[in-house]
Amino acid sequence: MMALLDDNRPNLAAQRGTQNPIDIQVGQTVKRRRAVVGMSQTELANELGITFQQVQKYEKGANRISASRLYLIAKILGCTIESLFDGVEKLGLDPDVSAPEIERAKRMTDFANSPQGIQLLNAVSGMETIRRKRLVSLATAIADTA
Repeated sequence: MMALLDDNRPNLAAQRGTQNPIDIQVGQTVKRRRAVVGMSQTELANELGITFQQVQKYEKGANRISASRLYLIAKILGCTIESLFDGVEKLGLDPDVSAPEIERAKRMTDFANSPQGIQLLNAVSGMETIRRKRLVSLATAIADTA
C-alpha cells in the first residue's frame, strides 16, 4: 500500500527508487492503445523521435512520460490524454477502495494488456452494439457456470 501524507494524500515522493503505480498504469494504457491501433513500438518511437527502447520503458512504467510527450502520444494514437489515465483511480490511492476492488482492477488490466485481451478488444470494437450486448451476456453466462 502507498504511504500517505498527514491529510491522507498519497506520498508519491516516498516511492523514489521504485516504479510509481500511476506511471505503470499509464504505460500499460499506452501499450494497449498502441496495440489496438496496430502500431509497433518502433513506429511509435519513430513518430516521437526516440528509440523503441524508450517506448518499452514508458510502457513498463520504468520511465515517466513528460506532459509534452504524453500529449504527442495521445495525438499519435488518436485518443485523449485523459483516456491514457483510465484505471488510475483503481490503484488503491483512494483509502475507500478495498483490496478486492484493487485486485479485480489489476486482473482486468492484465487481461486487457494480454495478447488475447487485445485480440478480443479489436474484435469487439468492430461489432454493432446489439452484438456486443449478446457477447457480454454469453460471456457472463459462461463465467457464472465456471
